[in-house]
Amino acid sequence: MKQTKVACIVLALAMMVSSCGSAYQAESGARGAIIGGHVGEMVGLLSGHGHFRGENAALGSLIGMGIGAILGVSVASQIEEKEKAEARRYDEDYNTISNPSPTVKSSSAAINISDLTYMDTDGDGYISKDEIIEVEGFITNTSNSIIKDIVIYLSTNDSKALVASPSLTTTLQPGQKIRYTGRIHCRKTRGLSGAEVQMQTTYADKSNVSNSLYIPVK
Repeated sequence: MKQTKVACIVLALAMMVSSCGSAYQAESGARGAIIGGHVGEMVGLLSGHGHFRGENAALGSLIGMGIGAILGVSVASQIEEKEKAEARRYDEDYNTISNPSPTVKSSSAAINISDLTYMDTDGDGYISKDEIIEVEGFITNTSNSIIKDIVIYLSTNDSKALVASPSLTTTLQPGQKIRYTGRIHCRKTRGLSGAEVQMQTTYADKSNVSNSLYIPVK
């Protein structure tokens, strides 16, 4: 009986390890094998008669451990894939900033950027590691002409620590004023004395840069 159970364990673990892609999957497979083995053994005992009960229990344990290991690995794999997908979406949202051109501090009288404010997630007025800050400003077409393909985006004093959300391209009618809200994700605060954020616009060969908005770091 003991030799049979040892064989069950060895076989179930071999099945589990061969299908594992990570330590988390292996751990989940081991837990599944243990639970499945107990369930299979109980089913075998209940379904057996006389001296066959022991053999049925061993066989049930073997089958239960194998199935449990495979299910454990499968569930762990699905969880890992979901986490990876969420991580990829996160990077796409906050790591793919589209800066159409290098920052050029030139002035375009036709576009005015004003009233920059910010709102931090916890409302304490500081930017912290892993916190997302919303930066809001107003873009005004002060000319008498339609301006097309205006690219609006945020820039920071440390693009590695402070990652801006993707840019927005829009068209403004003469005298039109719009509200633009961008986001800054703080990946780290070590070595960062403060966050300086600017709102910028570019169109044709012209660019405009707002005054810097300073956000203290905690």
